[in-house]
Amino acid sequence: MMAQVDVLKDHGHPYSEIANESIIEAVDSLNPYMSHNGVSYMVDNCSTTARLGARKWASRFDYILKQQAFPIIGGASVGDNTPFDKFLASDIHEVLAVCAELRPSVDISLVPR
Repeated sequence: MMAQVDVLKDHGHPYSEIANESIIEAVDSLNPYMSHNGVSYMVDNCSTTARLGARKWASRFDYILKQQAFPIIGGASVGDNTPFDKFLASDIHEVLAVCAELRPSVDISLVPR
């Protein structure tokens, strides 16, 4: 998400779009949908390009998480704090706080098919 935030910001997109496209849609729509239907269902219903890409890169991404990222995070020392510090210092947090004040509460409901 933060990479998408950075790319959109670097290309001059407005903060409202950055917050909505990068975080709000994921939290309000995509994550509950994936949780309800499962990731496989979501991938199977994507475009051919997205489906093939997800299947090609899934094992590589899984390996990187399990063999590289999780051991570092779970260890006594996180190592380079730069990504975490950059995340905590990002101005997107302020943007999301303003967005949260402006929008009505949203109740998400997913029902079995």
